[in-house]
Amino acid sequence: MEERLLDLAGEKASGRSLVKFVRGIRYSLAVLDDNSAGLAFSFPERVSKNEKLFSLLSELPLPSNIFLDLALSPHLGDRAAALAVSNAILGVQGNVSGTIPSLKGFTSVFMVGFIEPLYIKLVREGISSLVMDDHYDKSVPLDMGCRIASKSDLLILSASSVVNGTWQRLADSARRCWLVGPSAPLSAPVYKGSSIEYVLGRSIDNVQELLKIVSRGGGTRDMSKCTSKISLHVNNL
Repeated sequence: MEERLLDLAGEKASGRSLVKFVRGIRYSLAVLDDNSAGLAFSFPERVSKNEKLFSLLSELPLPSNIFLDLALSPHLGDRAAALAVSNAILGVQGNVSGTIPSLKGFTSVFMVGFIEPLYIKLVREGISSLVMDDHYDKSVPLDMGCRIASKSDLLILSASSVVNGTWQRLADSARRCWLVGPSAPLSAPVYKGSSIEYVLGRSIDNVQELLKIVSRGGGTRDMSKCTSKISLHVNNL
């Protein structure tokens, strides 16, 4: 999926430039010259002085395709920039709605990355749930992810996994998967042939307001005034 994401973004990058980039404590935001924008989780605790991003940002505006190459970097700051720019380029493509899909019929769910609102919903509906997250005190061991994903009815995958590169192998292990979070690419062709059925992300309604929120360290809940929840249905591809 990552290769397809970059290929699709590369096809649409021609003639488009990155003019603004904000790396906030929680999220990074890329803004192109046509005012389209994309988000990615920042992984602030993984900042490295060896990131290529630092030198590039001092030269903005730059062609957007330059930032797509950062996806090959071992540094998460670079990879976050590549994803944010990819999301800005691709925008929303596919069958979308504003409602969360039903959890009816699922008896076991594995969540990679603790997503509190969805976890509360799972508990309320009596669905057996396991969580893998190195910041969650009841996390299952990190080396058991693919094994548990293969045995669960549904894998709910935090979109931060797109930045750290774990999304492909986890989705490949799952029978059915939802990708959730503001970092999630909202272009249905990215997921062709994968186990991902739904992508629950956010479309950007007010770029200038979102720039302020991200620069001040705002998180998902703070974005509600300038983004809209979106459910992308992709399992028909």
